[in-house]
Amino acid sequence: MREADELVRISEALAEAAAQGRWSEATREAWRRADLLDGVENLDPETLRAALSAGEEARVAVSKLRAELEAELATLRASRRTARSWRPYREASGGLLDVSS
Repeated sequence: MREADELVRISEALAEAAAQGRWSEATREAWRRADLLDGVENLDPETLRAALSAGEEARVAVSKLRAELEAELATLRASRRTARSWRPYREASGGLLDVSS
């Protein structure tokens, strides 16, 4: 998830700089961290807008993926709690309540 978090930070920095209409050191640093600085200063505004748009789309995709993973994790944790709560009954039933086999 570290890469996803970094992508989100880079996208947010680029989107903020574009919204403010400035090319700041923070923006250059975000590009540098993404290994995209080489030649970026020479991009035309339309290409830069397309890159920012792609960054925003990636941020949204990462956010959706994070939400899906968190929901899946919550489901797995709930399932594990349910399995633990049934353990004494399964053991006492001598296998009659064992649905895993």
